[in-house]
Amino acid sequence: LAFAIAAPGTVRALVLDGAPDLDPGATHGDIPLAHYRTVFQTQGIEAFRLLWQQHPHMQLRTRDSATRALLHAMLQRYDGRDLLDVSCDATPATTRMALESIRAPALVLNGELDLDSRSAAADYLCRQLPVCERALIINAGHLANLDNPADYAAAIQDFFTRHLPG
Repeated sequence: LAFAIAAPGTVRALVLDGAPDLDPGATHGDIPLAHYRTVFQTQGIEAFRLLWQQHPHMQLRTRDSATRALLHAMLQRYDGRDLLDVSCDATPATTRMALESIRAPALVLNGELDLDSRSAAADYLCRQLPVCERALIINAGHLANLDNPADYAAAIQDFFTRHLPG
């Protein structure tokens, strides 16, 4: 989003999955970053990984063993360095205020079984963007691309076909 605001002529379309919560009135706090940062700093990456895999965002709806193994491998590769960057904790007000300047068509998607706060964040974001579509991926949680990859890919393909012909 920040890039689309800063360089509008270079962005032809946006696909936003796991949309950031930019609503200044929202009070969800789904991800306790300060707590996770403290666990990482004091107990190490393995303690953080154990904690993070329990979070609702990490709960797959699919029972496919290969997908579950993939998620496990992804978590094992995650080094946690971004947790140390406190500047990522808050979205600048300028980003929230400039959303209406983004003229590129946007697709905001998430799983139908994602947390209500994630759906609310996606709805808010889509209301702020001038050209926006919403897609709910059925039978999917926060990791919609893993839970239902076929419908996820189809939603993106349809969006690109309509907005980026050729």
